[in-house]
Amino acid sequence: MGMIKRHLILFLYCIILCSVPLVSMAQPGDAKKETIEGKEYYIHTVAKGETVYGISKIYKVSQEQILQSNPEAAKGLDVGQKLKIPVASSAVKDKTGADATEKEYKALMAEGERFMSIQDYPGAEDAFIRALKVKPNDAIATSRIKEARDLAKAKKEVSPEPAKNIEEGFTSYTVEKKETLYGISKKTGVAQEKILELNPDAKDGLKEGQVLRLPSAKKQNEPVGTIKNETPKDIPLGNTVLIEHVVAKGESIYGLSRKYKVSEDSLKIYNNGLQEGLKLG
Repeated sequence: MGMIKRHLILFLYCIILCSVPLVSMAQPGDAKKETIEGKEYYIHTVAKGETVYGISKIYKVSQEQILQSNPEAAKGLDVGQKLKIPVASSAVKDKTGADATEKEYKALMAEGERFMSIQDYPGAEDAFIRALKVKPNDAIATSRIKEARDLAKAKKEVSPEPAKNIEEGFTSYTVEKKETLYGISKKTGVAQEKILELNPDAKDGLKEGQVLRLPSAKKQNEPVGTIKNETPKDIPLGNTVLIEHVVAKGESIYGLSRKYKVSEDSLKIYNNGLQEGLKLG
């Protein structure tokens, strides 16, 4: 009789012991759902012995998602404590929305940086403002807006020095900091070939303060000499031959890597890292 009693007690103990995880595992279906600030949550009541890890497995969400919704849980759980557990489908939806927002923000910031590189500061300001609307209070976008406005203001205040006639039908042009042959051609409307024809020294590169001889509007349509710059120039470097390419409007590192069939990393290595991206000219 005593043996039967002991077996009966052991059997009842096993039933009680097994019922605990079963109750916990049944929690998601039985747990109350609430919508808080537009997001759907299970309201979970912490039982004795439960951990964030265990609860995350029950509800099939990450521990990080539970802690983000319940920062106080990082210090430990108390029996009877109420936790907000993101409903799995809502958590996925939130992540997808966050990814889309980040993608849009990065695209607008990249557009702004492209405008900055070609000194179109109003265009850059507009792009950065749109990026700020996507991510309100973003410090980087706010800073770039201010910088674009300051540069635009400075550009307006600096009036270009009038070109001086150096001989009939020609004018002089003083090269500004970081200016390129391509940029001067666009700015003055004089073809690069014509600039090189009149200024042979410019083939070796431009320097700030260098004075170029340019044709007046009357002379611009005259035939260009034999100097051409239509094809990329080869530059020997040891056993490697580099190709000189002048960046045109709208070109990207990715596009150039495809055009010349080289990796983006190679382009960066041979061009000082291209930390500021590509710039017109």
